[in-house]
Amino acid sequence: TNVTEDITVTAEFAINTYTVTFIDWDEQVIDTQKVEYGKGATAPEDPARAGYTFTGWDVTFDNVTSDLTVKATYSINTYTVTFNVGGGSEVAAQTVEHGGKATEPKAPIKEGYTFAGWYADEGFTTAFNFDTEITADTTIYAKWEINTYAVTYTAGENGTITGETTQTVKHGENGTAV
Repeated sequence: TNVTEDITVTAEFAINTYTVTFIDWDEQVIDTQKVEYGKGATAPEDPARAGYTFTGWDVTFDNVTSDLTVKATYSINTYTVTFNVGGGSEVAAQTVEHGGKATEPKAPIKEGYTFAGWYADEGFTTAFNFDTEITADTTIYAKWEINTYAVTYTAGENGTITGETTQTVKHGENGTAV
């Protein structure tokens, strides 16, 4: 103002800065950074999410030219559910996503035994509930009950038998002689 002689006026500029906000899958803020125009933001430590694997960020942030929101991306973990059939017919393994449920397969077959259900442990103390959410590789065990048979001895015409004439015998075992 009020110029009375030649002067040089120099314009000064401040570089623009922008906000880069890193958010998680649930919109929770992980980190916020101020970044100069054309510069890159620094990725925060990889976030964790139960049942998922972190796969990266949804947009690049190495050349920031405006405010930017960067969201964490994940892939859901999958688990193998195997069926230990204890000598019975094969049952195919299943792949189940985290939090999903295994599908109850058709009962296996084992000669001389009756299938007695699926169990969560080898000791057969806890029946497996197919409504259980799968959160890790899982083995499910088939329980078997051995078949028993009634053996009845009868004497032919004019004969006699001594001993136990009606016996219960387990599959593959022998009855007691009479």
